[in-house]
Amino acid sequence: MSLTPRRARHLKVVGIVTSIVNDVCGTDMSIGANSATHRILEAVDNITTNASSNQTAFIIEVRER
Repeated sequence: MSLTPRRARHLKVVGIVTSIVNDVCGTDMSIGANSATHRILEAVDNITTNASSNQTAFIIEVRER
């Protein structure tokens, strides 16, 4: 069974641009930027806890692209 134009007439398709670096033109906050920031903060918090309990230093690099 293939999808022909007649059978696909009722389909509606929407595309949403997302970016974890929050660089989508015309938006205040793009989808993905908040969750990426949240994950980074969680990781830094976990590393900070580990570093302080083990008296260890870590270098953390967060890359944009």
